[in-house]
This record gives sequence, C-alpha cells and structure tokens, in this order.
Amino acid sequence: MPVKGKSKIEFYSGLPYVALSQYSYGFSNRFSVGVIYGYTPFEKGYGLRIKALLTKPSESFRLNLKSPLIYYPGMKSGDNEPWGPLRPLPIISIFSLLF
Repeated sequence: MPVKGKSKIEFYSGLPYVALSQYSYGFSNRFSVGVIYGYTPFEKGYGLRIKALLTKPSESFRLNLKSPLIYYPGMKSGDNEPWGPLRPLPIISIFSLLF
C-alpha cells in the first residue's frame, strides 16, 4: 500500500490475465486507490482497486480490505450487457518476526 502522498506502479501476470498493470496513489497511510488495466487472451478490462488498512494492533498482525472493480466492456452477460465483478476481500495478514 502506498504511503500518503506517494504513487506506486505495479505490473502482474497470471491467470486469467496475460498482463495487468496498476497505478495507485496513497491518500493516507491507511487508504489508497488504484487504476487497473488488464488484458486476457480474449478480453480487456479496466477499473479501480481500493485498498484500506482496517486495523493493525501489532507489528505482526493486520487486517486489510482490498476491493477490485473491473469492467469488461466486450464481454456480455445473459442480458447482452457488458459486465464487471466487484470483489470486496477482507485480508488477514499475520507476519512472523522470526525471519
């Protein structure tokens, strides 16, 4: 997650995407918003990704919320309309301090 006032550019690859990129900006040390663009073998998608740090009671434990909203303009749903998924995901991160 970017630090307040800082930007971050990320590039990924993995199923179902051939390529996925994200530009994100930290509005605070606990909240950032990113713009996503991805390409699958059959379709392009773009959207937003929200990341928030909900709580961090210790250095070895935190609870994040990551919510990508990706729009696929060329894919059609059952009613022949473009579609996109929204997946709010609570992520629990537990870090080991033994490394």
